[in-house]
Amino acid sequence: MAATGNNYIDFVNELVYGDLGTGELGVPPIAGAKNHIHWTRDNIPNSFSTTVTGTEFLTHHLDYMLARYEAWRSKYYLPPVRPWDGQNDMDTDQSAIVPGEGSLPATIDELGTSIREYYNGDFRTFLAVELDDEVKAPQSYRYWAFMKWASDLRRRVQGQPVYYVHKVFDRDGIESA
Repeated sequence: MAATGNNYIDFVNELVYGDLGTGELGVPPIAGAKNHIHWTRDNIPNSFSTTVTGTEFLTHHLDYMLARYEAWRSKYYLPPVRPWDGQNDMDTDQSAIVPGEGSLPATIDELGTSIREYYNGDFRTFLAVELDDEVKAPQSYRYWAFMKWASDLRRRVQGQPVYYVHKVFDRDGIESA
């Protein structure tokens, strides 16, 4: 596919319908990665009975989608994505657990399953209705913020450090998105 430049909609469309941004980033995705629409067609995302494991859910949304999106933002010197748990205001500290689940699960697969159930349940139904359409969800900044939060939770379960993402302001004091 073609390069998209710093156009958000064009790049996200490449992640959803195209080649996962290969034309823009110049690097192919991890072997076996599917674009978002193919992954969604192969998996029934709104079903609690889906055969997708928690690890597969995290791999697609974090290792393929979020990693490519963050690489694109970095290429154009855009501020990093700030995590959002779907519950709290984006300006406050975000939860270090999956809402309604108690403490963090012991394994990545359990964490991924908890996040998938939360994402497919209350989160998309009541808290972030613009994400109700699984295929079009990446068009919303809140999708990326939620996946960044999920990425931070996975890092905690893996025993890796999680760095706080501060607000970024331009020289006039206006917050950058």
